Amino acid sequence: MKSAPGQSSQRHSGVRHWRLQRISAIALIPLSLWAVIELIPLPAQNYATALEWIHQPLSIVLLLFLIPTLYLHAALGIQVVLEDYILDPLRHRLVVITHVIASVGAFGTLGALFLAY
Repeated sequence: MKSAPGQSSQRHSGVRHWRLQRISAIALIPLSLWAVIELIPLPAQNYATALEWIHQPLSIVLLLFLIPTLYLHAALGIQVVLEDYILDPLRHRLVVITHVIASVGAFGTLGALFLAY
C-alpha cells in the first residue's frame, strides 16, 4: 500500500523530532552538570576571571556544544506544546517563529562567546 504524498514525511518527521529531543536531552545531562559545577563560583569572581575561564580550551569546546544543544532542546520542547495546544492555522507559524528565535538566540550567544574569546 502506497502512502499519500506528504504522509511519509509527516510520519518520519515525528520520529526525527523524537530522536532529536532524546539525543539533546541525553547530551544536556553531562553538559549541564559541567556548566553548573563550573559556573557556581564565577559570580563571586570578577570579569577578568570569567574571561580566563572562557579562554580555557575545555570550557570553550564544551560551551560550543552546550549552547546550540540547549537552544535546540528548548525549541523542540516548545514545538511539542504548540502542536498539542494550538489550532492549525496559527500552529505552523508559531513553530517557525519558535525555531527562528532559538536559532537567533543560539547564534547570538555563540557570537557573544566568540567576541569574549
